[in-house]
Amino acid sequence: MHLPSARVADCSSAPPSDPRHIWFFRLLARITEFTPTVVAVPVARWVLGVRGVAGMLTYLPTATIERLSLALPAYFVARVALALDAPRREWIADKLPIDALVASARELIALHAFAATAAFAALLPRLTLREVVVQLHDTTGVAHITGHLNVDKATEVLTAYTPALAAEILDEMVRQGYLDLTAAVGHRLPAPERQAIETHVTEETRHALDAEPEGSAMARQDVADV
Repeated sequence: MHLPSARVADCSSAPPSDPRHIWFFRLLARITEFTPTVVAVPVARWVLGVRGVAGMLTYLPTATIERLSLALPAYFVARVALALDAPRREWIADKLPIDALVASARELIALHAFAATAAFAALLPRLTLREVVVQLHDTTGVAHITGHLNVDKATEVLTAYTPALAAEILDEMVRQGYLDLTAAVGHRLPAPERQAIETHVTEETRHALDAEPEGSAMARQDVADV
């Protein structure tokens, strides 16, 4: 769905981190904090736009972020997520409710924005991440997201799941061609976790875990630094 561009002077199209507009975004956040949801939502969508909302985000209290993220359409929240720079991603990652995380993750997966989704996944607490994955019910999407993590983070993410769920994701990663990362993960998984996971994977995935990584996954840049 096409979203209209923001129409708040020049500030709405400025990068969210632009210090020249901090005063403006602080003012927007203060007004939004005390604006009823029924008014704040259309103003956010049709007046502020994605960039305007992204710019004021870090000046909003957590309660307002939770309220708006659940009231705004998931596709809009997803596009705000794409507009955030790394510091703002890190700041907001633990402030979004599960329902908003799941809904926006579905939209990002539909957009094939796997790297951006991986950047958020890398910041979520382990229990939150596991709950999001369970509610997504999208093994292929999660496999693509995991495939865009570096090997250390991918290993950490997979060990946050039950062995059966981790095996399901690894099987899909192999089917989608993330063989080098799968091999790198295989060499990083702690022995007890790997043994538990291997009881559930396919023979093809077991071979992929045993393979010697070629090095590209080992050298992958951490998505959290993007």
